[in-house]
Amino acid sequence: MNNRWVLLKRRGCKPCEKMESYLRFRLEQVPDAFCAIDVDADETLKQAYGLRVPVLLHLDQVISEGKWEIERIEESLKQAGY
Repeated sequence: MNNRWVLLKRRGCKPCEKMESYLRFRLEQVPDAFCAIDVDADETLKQAYGLRVPVLLHLDQVISEGKWEIERIEESLKQAGY
């Protein structure tokens, strides 16, 4: 992973879908700043994060996992200049 915002998600996960929609909206002006990855498509990610989705990473640091908190995500986005 690199310096983008990475959402680790799972198909059919409502919280994952909500977070992905929010991040796509929030980062729409910077198209390369965000990507979403299905944890079930990668065994290593599935083992590390499968029970914790949705997981938001930035610079390989966990920003949010499980129940997402909009205030924490917004603060992290602002600190990163978004």
